[in-house]
Formats: sequence, C-alpha cells, structure tokens
Amino acid sequence: MTVAKYYIPSGRCIQKLDYAHRDSSGKATSMADSLLTEFSTRNGRPVFDGRGILPDVLVEEHELPKVVGGLLREDLFFDYATRYRRTHETAPPARDFLITDPEYQAFLDYLSDKEFDYETESMAQLEELVETAKRERYLEHVKPELDQLREELRPKRDEELVMFRDDIAEILRNELVARYHFQTGRAIAALDTDPYVREALDVLGNGTYGEVLAGTGNTGN
Repeated sequence: MTVAKYYIPSGRCIQKLDYAHRDSSGKATSMADSLLTEFSTRNGRPVFDGRGILPDVLVEEHELPKVVGGLLREDLFFDYATRYRRTHETAPPARDFLITDPEYQAFLDYLSDKEFDYETESMAQLEELVETAKRERYLEHVKPELDQLREELRPKRDEELVMFRDDIAEILRNELVARYHFQTGRAIAALDTDPYVREALDVLGNGTYGEVLAGTGNTGN
C-alpha cells in the first residue's frame, strides 16, 4: 500500500494524479502543466515531474485484430498448445521454433468446430450509427442500406484467420514455446519478433541511446 507520493532518487516526483484536487465526479485530476517542475539529468537532458516516467524512445503500438481477441477470450491458443504438447514429445530450441504452413493449417483445423465471437470496430460503429438514425427518426429511410452494410461488415471468420496469419501465428508460437521452454523460452523467442525488444536492441546497438541520454535523441520524456 502506498501512503505517500512517488519520488525517484533525484528528487523528482513522478506522480501524475493530484489526489488533493478532484473533479465533479470525485476522480483525481492530472497536475496542471503550469505546476510542473523541470529537472535536468546528469547529462543535462530536461525531464519533468508530475507526468510519470515517459519512455525514452517511442514505439508505435501494434493493435491486434479483433479475431485474435476472440481466440484469446476463449483460451483457444492455450488449449491448442496443451493438446499439442501431449502429442509432440520434443520441440526445437525456442529461437528456432517456427509456425510453418502445415503447423498453421493444423491450428485452423482445430478451430474448425470451435465457437468464438468477436466484434470489429467497424461493426460497433455501425450499430452506433443505427442507434443515431433511430433517435433522429431516419432509420426507416436508410434501413435497407444499413442492413446491406451490416452484411458486408459482418466478421468473416475463415477469411480473417488467413488474413491475419502473422499476428495469430506469433501468439501461437509464443504459447507453444512456453510449453517446452517455459517463460525463459518465451523471452528468447521474442528477441526476433517483439517490436519493443527489437527497438531496444537497435537503440542499444546503433548509438541512439547515447544520444537520448545526452538530450539530443528522439525522446518521449
């Protein structure tokens, strides 16, 4: 349990929320920019309090397809990996473990009789549009067009399992690797594919981090 504010050894308070001031709903608010204090690192790089700790190098977030969320919610990666482990006594080293086309097809075959639901962002926005049209009393006039659009946007499971093969295969690979090589193996497997790990290795290997520490590189803080 934390009973005080978050400070780092330099004396910088990294707490973002100001619990002494709350909005009308009772939620703590973020500190105003005018109240932020600028600090300098040993190399002279400016950093600020009241904003948590931002990453030194920004990595674009990769949003997983909705079909992946459906598979995860039903634990289908987990269940398949458990079944796979029972029928495959050995496996390659973690970094050499690959999902080949036959391996991926075996996963698709496993999914053929499994039920899992998911809703795309497009479909969610369409339903919001339907509610808006109903509220504004336009629905009767545009219903045929909306019904046609709904049919076009309806998730097509088999197509999406092929379309998003790379995303699905990567999660499947991690789950299978963990069955044989545990969390250490999962971490080793991520060295070649995880975007955050790849960016960290690149930054450490090409001099970028030295520039960041000197205050001249691409920094998020």
